[in-house]
Amino acid sequence: MDLIWKIDNMTTEGEHKYVRIIHYTVSGTDENNKTASIKGAVGFKFRDGTEDDYIDFNSINKETTISWIKQALTPVVLDDNGNKTDINPWSEIETSIKMDIKQKIKEKQTNLPSAITTP
Repeated sequence: MDLIWKIDNMTTEGEHKYVRIIHYTVSGTDENNKTASIKGAVGFKFRDGTEDDYIDFNSINKETTISWIKQALTPVVLDDNGNKTDINPWSEIETSIKMDIKQKIKEKQTNLPSAITTP
């Protein structure tokens, strides 16, 4: 299942329009061409625009925004000593999103009005 990301809204703050909250929708289509989506939001701590990696609001594109969402959704993996590792668990997060979408597709199919269901 391919995931389709849509940015629904971005809440900004401060004179530099720092992105504080991104609202998004992720959609997917199963092998039977049934579609469902999930919505979410991620928040970011305030930055004043002087940081080295700061991106001006007018320069933010969809790819950058999606990368920020994925980074926010992906936990940091620590080793036994509490140090950050190079392990990136994004594939597990992506699988979880796909499972959530498949469950929503299944729910949509089983919640049909009885007048249009077949025995």
